[in-house]
Amino acid sequence: MSHVKFLISHTINELEDNLKIEFVYKDTLTAGNIVSELRKRFGKFLEEVTTFIIEYPYVEREWRELYSLHYCKTNYAQTTPFVYRIHFFDENIENLEDVWDNDSSYLGYVTIRPLPASFISKIVLKQYRKFYNLTESQHLYMITAEYEVHIGSKSIKFETFPLFSQDSVISACAHADAIMVAEIMHKRHKMSKISIEKFISKIPYSDKGREIPSNGLDIEHLASALTENGCFVRTYASKDEGKDKLLEILEAHIESGLPCILGFDNHVVVIAGHTIIIDENGESKFGYVLFDDSGYHTKNTFYNIRNATEKKYASPLFSIVVPKEKLLQKLISWNVVLICPIFERFYFPFESAENLAKEVVNSAMSAKNQNVVARKILTDSRNLHKFLEYELETEDYKNVSFPHYVWYVEFYSKIRGKEENLEDIMIIDASAHKDDRLYSVIRTNNNQPTCKPKNKKIYGLLTKI
Repeated sequence: MSHVKFLISHTINELEDNLKIEFVYKDTLTAGNIVSELRKRFGKFLEEVTTFIIEYPYVEREWRELYSLHYCKTNYAQTTPFVYRIHFFDENIENLEDVWDNDSSYLGYVTIRPLPASFISKIVLKQYRKFYNLTESQHLYMITAEYEVHIGSKSIKFETFPLFSQDSVISACAHADAIMVAEIMHKRHKMSKISIEKFISKIPYSDKGREIPSNGLDIEHLASALTENGCFVRTYASKDEGKDKLLEILEAHIESGLPCILGFDNHVVVIAGHTIIIDENGESKFGYVLFDDSGYHTKNTFYNIRNATEKKYASPLFSIVVPKEKLLQKLISWNVVLICPIFERFYFPFESAENLAKEVVNSAMSAKNQNVVARKILTDSRNLHKFLEYELETEDYKNVSFPHYVWYVEFYSKIRGKEENLEDIMIIDASAHKDDRLYSVIRTNNNQPTCKPKNKKIYGLLTKI
């Protein structure tokens, strides 16, 4: 293996020139192809980048697996086990000595596979706010995990949701989304780490034809392969739940730090966050953060010109914010399926927690306020104990035994998610029987099903960016 090379560029044109000089996989991929695809994938975000640092060779686990499974057996003469990685900075970097440990100017990176098509491998951004063009008043809440990159001798740690992109031969959109969700569940919740090879090995191919090349997966096979690899999931369908209810289930899982796979129109995307966006009329709208590894739905379903002066560089983008109303409107035409990760010792599903919350809303609390709304979060009780003691400063649950996982329910007057509107809280045993209405509610020291916290603080499991 040769020594690692780093090449610094300060404009997209310089980046293309440097790719031509040093880092082109001849007869397989050209610098022009790479830059054109970067423009399509990143759109106006590239205007934020002041410095590009190209790194080669770089060992990427996902590409190594794809290479060993298939590409080492092909006739691509220049295909190697290595990728090259392009780092983004929003400050001027002249040499590697200008990079600092945990450099605040670091924006993230993209990796390039040595293939003639589908050559974008991973996109790992640090500051998604800049990607979505959010103002300072628009808070972005993301499901993230901590990642670390090394540039020379410098180490940079940051929170991110990493996108893995299909190669369209071994992996299709379903494979890519499964790997993304499994990665986050491993990082955040200590679930099994799933390799591409392990995931593929658990897919029943008896009625799907050859394993490679992949013709894609149906929802049943996708969910089965995840579960068989130790990433437990539950599947909901709009024909059973209704599309409005499906989005309620989605919201509860996202608030719980559990990225979900949404399937419709023969394609799947990952939902991994939310924010409030301002529409063209100046109105605030709740929106979901959607990751689309191929850009198919970004372009064909939720197409939105990000940069009207450069339409050819505005789409497809790999991630966008979709207003809830627009998502619901688009889903009307299709059968929709939602795949939600869950924990191993979790038996009390969302619908059971919702029914208990409704009972509270419809009883004593509704007498005080007719507009009571509930926010439901599935959480590890170890984190919740600290929050109850130090943030809410409540002793209602002091020395009360919790199971490993609980539903934490916040009751709000009028508007959900505003601290000043928080009225009461309730805790439910997530390991209880799904039909248990008597003992599933964890009662306070005063034997009450709910309590009023001393401080009005919102319990959050997402990264506020």
